[in-house]
Amino acid sequence: MSTANGIDKEFELPHASVARILKSKLPEGVSVSREAKQAFSKSAGIFILYLTAASNEFCKDSKRQTLSAKDILEALRSLDFGDFIEPLEVALDGKSQYYVAPFCSDICFFQICEKVQTLEKSPS
Repeated sequence: MSTANGIDKEFELPHASVARILKSKLPEGVSVSREAKQAFSKSAGIFILYLTAASNEFCKDSKRQTLSAKDILEALRSLDFGDFIEPLEVALDGKSQYYVAPFCSDICFFQICEKVQTLEKSPS
């Protein structure tokens, strides 16, 4: 099902999860508009699809059908998201896959928030 602007709702992350991550990672007292939460949700969903597609290419090149963490790390490197690699490797080290996803999401989301704050502070 498509929305008015052509982006499928299925690509959005759950709004409650996005709101929880924003609240936990932004300074106290900072409020985020509903539209901004929606933008974060859509952007994160699209990023996940983009990363999945790139990871799948590494998987295909290795003649496998199952994506691995190595594929995702290689995709992050090839897409110039190298800043995400070390936190992801730390999260993956000795952790069950069932606990890695929320932890990595928080780390990556926090890094994205930091980059946005840096861009907002830089002179135009």
